[in-house]
Amino acid sequence: MQFIAANRHRVNGDPAGLYDGTNTELAIANFESSLLGSGLDIIRHTRQLTRNTATWEQNYQEVMQAYLPTKE
Repeated sequence: MQFIAANRHRVNGDPAGLYDGTNTELAIANFESSLLGSGLDIIRHTRQLTRNTATWEQNYQEVMQAYLPTKE
């Protein structure tokens, strides 16, 4: 809390701070947006990886059923 109190003038959302470099709202919003974008990229890659893995598993199951004797 002492650090925040001592540096309060450096971190603010005052629009006048855009000119003297003390406005952190835009930088934080940009950072949060990039984090969300990274999360969406991870979701896309995970979906594609899951699709690929499921396809390989399906192919494996088909091969195993075709070439291995069934227990009847």
